[in-house]
Amino acid sequence: MARTNTNGSTNDTAMADLTAQIDTLRNDLQALSGTIADLGQAKGEDAAKAARAQADAAQKKGAEAIEQAGAQARELQSHANGFMREQPAVALGLAAGAGFLVGLLGARR
Repeated sequence: MARTNTNGSTNDTAMADLTAQIDTLRNDLQALSGTIADLGQAKGEDAAKAARAQADAAQKKGAEAIEQAGAQARELQSHANGFMREQPAVALGLAAGAGFLVGLLGARR
């Protein structure tokens, strides 16, 4: 026995509903993808700002350390100059000994 299809319009309606739902899901996924991309870009910008701030802080600390090292070097130079003025014979002996050691080490190589 042959059967006839009497539910043709019901199947077409269900197919149209399913197609509409798929289109809605597709649009929602596109909107979600755009939102995620925007969020990623914002996080990237925040990370770049934080990195710039840390680099600036490190640069300031480095400049302060260089300034302190320069001040210590100037102070040591001042002390050395004072020592040379107070005890020139000892300073000359130390310079000669250092020169001898440098020459001795240089000759061995």
